This record gives sequence, structure tokens and C-alpha cells, in this order.
Amino acid sequence: MKRTIYIFTLFIGSTLFSEAQTVLNLQQCREIATQTNPTIKQREQQVGAAESAVSASKKDYYPQIDVNGDFKYLQEPITVEFNNQKFEGNNTQYSVNASLIQNIYSGGTVRKMHEMTDFQLNLAKNNKATIEDVVLYQTELYFWNAIYREELVKLADSYRGVIDNLVRVVKDKVEGELVNRSDLLLVEVRQNEAALVQMKFSDDHQISLMELKKVMGIPVDSFIKLDASLGNISTYSTVNPLESALESRPELASQKELINIRETKTALTGAKYMPSVYAGVVPVWGAPNTRLPGNDPMYNTTVVAGLSFPIVRWGKKRDEVNEQRYLKDAEAYQLEELVNQVTLEVKSAKYQLDEAINRVALTTQSLKKAEENLEMMTDRYIEGLTSILEVLDAQLYWQSAYRNMLDAQAYYQSSLSTYKKAVGEI
Repeated sequence: MKRTIYIFTLFIGSTLFSEAQTVLNLQQCREIATQTNPTIKQREQQVGAAESAVSASKKDYYPQIDVNGDFKYLQEPITVEFNNQKFEGNNTQYSVNASLIQNIYSGGTVRKMHEMTDFQLNLAKNNKATIEDVVLYQTELYFWNAIYREELVKLADSYRGVIDNLVRVVKDKVEGELVNRSDLLLVEVRQNEAALVQMKFSDDHQISLMELKKVMGIPVDSFIKLDASLGNISTYSTVNPLESALESRPELASQKELINIRETKTALTGAKYMPSVYAGVVPVWGAPNTRLPGNDPMYNTTVVAGLSFPIVRWGKKRDEVNEQRYLKDAEAYQLEELVNQVTLEVKSAKYQLDEAINRVALTTQSLKKAEENLEMMTDRYIEGLTSILEVLDAQLYWQSAYRNMLDAQAYYQSSLSTYKKAVGEI
């Protein structure tokens, strides 16, 4: 946690007080996202609210203590006649009392309410974990997209360099009257097209960085530079991936807590129709007192006890309990649907990851062949053995092979992130 705060503080300091770029790797971006993303902060507040609810529910086990007071002024005081004697009370009546009431039995309502707040706290924590997974997943996707866009910029620069070299070669040939000027015009058109591609890829790269910063929860105009290699293809495997997903995915844990909450609500619904018993003591000081014709204030104590038992509700309890049971069964079916969805995600993510690895291998081989072909065609053109069109075609093949390899590497990185999220290890 200290390391995370340090990274975040360092980052904020660099963006606020200077325009020097902060170099961030994937793990640092993940840590910043979990610290600054507003949606995660919202879920943190909900966890705090649930913790307070748990603490509040525990207080229902304790007796309730209240202090009350009242004052009345009577225009006509109370008058009592007894044995030909007339007793007249005061115009003023006042009292101060403190009450202590202890719930003894209420059908298990207090215990079930405490259990439900525990379930709601677990639900809030799992919902926060779900949002964290989503934010981390999005952070990884946008991170690798930005790296991919940066690699495209490098590709455009390399392609521009190849075209520039070819322009110099053709100019020498034109000046030596070895080739027609039309060859130079063709390559200069390609040179301009390469410059346009450079500008487009550069803009796309900057936009991808802004998208990443937005997901991370930092200003989109801050200065960052990413440190990662798109071609870092590592072996990633999980023992029993489906079992890991079913145990680790917070969405499933949240759904289980919803079932627990619904089951507790069923018990609470039935508890409303159970007898309730309470007892307490109410000491009172005030006037008039209980001794005729006493008008002076005095102290008195009342001991109270109560019993309430619903008798006839015309089947309302049964209907309300059945309502909660139906809702609980609906949550159980939703859990079954989620399990099927997670199973599908794990299996499809594994196929996607395997496909991505194969695509990287094939496109890497194709790029090597395209490079060899380009070198060969360029040499043949210099020697006057082939036309400029064949050289330009070879350049396009090389550019396409390079782009396909970058696409495959980006697809692998996104597939790896998808697989980690599917198995609950993002």
C-alpha cells in the first residue's frame, strides 16, 4: 500500500508541477487506476456504509434508554370532590422520566437483521471487487492499445525511412539517366502517402493515451510515457482454470450473497408474525403526584412488560413468505446462469489465447520473408534487373506483414488480459 501511494504521489507531483513525462509500466498503471478511479471510490463508500450498518445492527441487542420531559398549563385545574371535600390541583403539570426498555424476544428479528447486514457488507465488498476487476481489465486493454499505437508510429517511421531511401536511389538513377523520371514521381507519391500515415498514427497514439488516462482516473492532459514491449509473449497457464474462476470471480460471490439476503428476508417476513416480548423500567419525577391532594413534585417508578402476539392475518404471512421464497429461487436461477456464463467465458478465452499465440508465430515468420523479399527487390532494382513497381509492391508487402505482426501481438496481449479476467486472476 505504501508503495502504491508513493507511486501515485510521484505521478501527481510530476504532472502538476512539471511537464516532464512520467514513465509508467503496466503494474504502475493498474495501481494508479485502483487508487484514483471514481467508480472504485464510489464502491468504497458503499462498503463504508455497509460497515456502519453492521455496527448499527449490533446495537439492537442492547436496551433502549430514553429521557423525556413535558410541561402543561391548565386554565382550569383538575378538581376532585371526596367526602364533601374538594381537592383542587395546580394549573401546572410537569414531569421528567427516563425509560429503559429491553427487547426480550421478537421472533429472531434482531439476529436476522444482524445477519442480513453482514451479507450486505459482503455484497458491497464483492461489488467493489467486481468493479476493480472491470477497471483493471479496461486499464490493461487501453494500456496495450496505447503500446500498439506507439508501435504503429514506429512502423510508419520505418516505412517512411524505407521510402526516403528509395527516393534517393531513384533520384540518382534519374540523374544518371538510367531510369525514366516517372519512377521518381511514383516513389514521391508514396513518400507523401507515408507522411500522411505518420500523422494519422501519431494522432491515434495520442488519443489512445488520453483514453488510458481517463480509465486510470487522471487528467487526460497529463504527461505520461509507457514502458512495455508489445512483443513480450509469455506463457501463461492456470491449473484448473474453470475451478479457479468459479472460486475467484466476485460476480458469483455477489450473487451468492444476494441469495443469502433473500433467504434472510424470508425469515424476517415470518418473524413479523411471531410473538414479541419486552420489559423495562420508567422512573418519573414530576407533579402532580399520586397522593391526593398532593400537588408537590415527587419521584415514582413504573415497571413495564409487554407481550404482542398476532393471531389472525387472513393468510398474509403465508403470502409474504412465499413472495420472498419465489424471489430467492429467482436469484438461485440467476446464479446458475452466471455459472454458465463464466464457464463459457473461460473456455472461449482459452481458445482465443491459443489462437493469438499461433497468430504471433505465423505473422512473425511472414514478416521475415517480407523483409527478405524487400531487400532482394531493392538490390535487383539498383542493379537494373526489376521495375520500380515491383519494389513498391515489395514495400507494401513488408508494411502489411509488419502491421499484421503488430496486430497479432496486440491481439495476444488483449487475449491474455481477457483470459486472466475470465479465470479471476486479473
